[in-house]
Amino acid sequence: MKSKILIIDDEKNVRISLKNLLKDYGYQIFLAEKLVEAERILLAEEINLVILDIVLNKEDGLNWLRKMYGRKKYCPTIVISGNSNAKIIKEAKEIGAIGILEKPFSGEKVLHMIKSILESTEEQSTKNINP
Repeated sequence: MKSKILIIDDEKNVRISLKNLLKDYGYQIFLAEKLVEAERILLAEEINLVILDIVLNKEDGLNWLRKMYGRKKYCPTIVISGNSNAKIIKEAKEIGAIGILEKPFSGEKVLHMIKSILESTEEQSTKNINP
């Protein structure tokens, strides 16, 4: 089964670049420019991984992430930061982000991080099913 990845970024070129890269590796991609769109997708699909820009125009990706985790809508999340502010990155990790991508990032780094996270998540699921 193809892993489903939701990309949330207000920059169209980032969304499209990531989509094109990841589709070539067999992932099923969903795109959202706004957080309300992302919430609709999360309700409708079994998403395996979220890639979330921390700053989306006037929306706050960290607050949204906190809200989703508070609702028990946990999904492994990689956050994208165009600003390597250590405080924001630390906060993202405390909320539950399991990967940080600082812009600009390479396709190779993205692929490696996604593969590693999805394999780890799959291992955990298998352990929970077959203790």
